[in-house]
Amino acid sequence: MGPRAGSIYVSDDGEEIVNKAQHKTGVGIPQVTQAVLLAGWFVMVVMVGGGIYESLIIDTAWPGNLALVQPELGGINRKVFWIPLHALMTLLLALSLWLCWRDRSVRNLLLLAVVFYLVVRAWSAFYFIPVALEFEAAAPEAPLPDAGHWVALSPLRTLLSLAAALCLTQVLFRRAGSGGPQDGV
Repeated sequence: MGPRAGSIYVSDDGEEIVNKAQHKTGVGIPQVTQAVLLAGWFVMVVMVGGGIYESLIIDTAWPGNLALVQPELGGINRKVFWIPLHALMTLLLALSLWLCWRDRSVRNLLLLAVVFYLVVRAWSAFYFIPVALEFEAAAPEAPLPDAGHWVALSPLRTLLSLAAALCLTQVLFRRAGSGGPQDGV
């Protein structure tokens, strides 16, 4: 493999390699971008699965047994699942946007996924999390007038996450169809 022009190299099989790091390691920006996009898609799908599990299993039971969502009483601790996923998803979406900004075929889909995700985060931050913390702190026998409302609205967050996951799925398909050109770094 030898230099073709400037810092652009051509591998033995004719594939263009655009920088020295890729030339030395065989891994370039397109592979890193695809890995970040795939990881973001996977995390979002796990979040959708977690939302479905909570809606179908946890949220159907806890309004009648508050101890199920009170970690101090042996109930589930939702924070252990959701906080790491949201931290990772935030990082992966930001990194995906940065890596794909110049790729117009996917930029708007990524932005749409970010909008869906930010709506989920904002709604959670200003309504769901504060109310859930009240439920966790309440006495196990306390009446919960907001529980039914909270449980009824919660699946809507899962639908918004599903919409974000579908956007990320489309991003993966578009990049696979185009070979993933024009990474923006």
